[in-house]
Amino acid sequence: MTLVLSIQGPETIWLLADRRLSYEKKAPKDDARKIMFPEATDGVAILGYAGLGATALGTEAADWMSAVLRGRKHPLEQCLGILADAIKKQLPGHMLFMPKGSAAHTVVIPAFVEGDLRLYTIDIVLAPDGKFHFRWTKHVSNVPLGSQLPPRIALGGSGGVYLGCYIRVWTHNLIQ
Repeated sequence: MTLVLSIQGPETIWLLADRRLSYEKKAPKDDARKIMFPEATDGVAILGYAGLGATALGTEAADWMSAVLRGRKHPLEQCLGILADAIKKQLPGHMLFMPKGSAAHTVVIPAFVEGDLRLYTIDIVLAPDGKFHFRWTKHVSNVPLGSQLPPRIALGGSGGVYLGCYIRVWTHNLIQ
């Protein structure tokens, strides 16, 4: 089970992720990095992922995604487009070795861009029919900065699916 949780308030963004990489035939690794901070010319973002923890040769996904973006000085959406294209082209071959029924990779990206609160996700899933389904989404919210509305919550990974079933229960105290 893996979990990525993002909470966006009027003037703050938070993101947490577990650190465990699980393997079918060897002991788990408990010090993985599933969060990174991409550089962008027009804002700040936190990127967290759930899914493919490492390639067959052991490269952690955070290291691979960091290498894809390293040295690029672009606006955030352009950086995310570059990352999304790389995920779409390069991850399917690695995902074929993931346990059946759990071949999915989700990236959650809360951000402040030019003063606006934003949320993006990048998803790729291996469906039971053997086809990969890809989605890169900008989740639109018309909430202005400084508003007093409840925080926005985004979930990813199998832990996110579990928490999502009980979201009204555990978010009640968080929102108050």
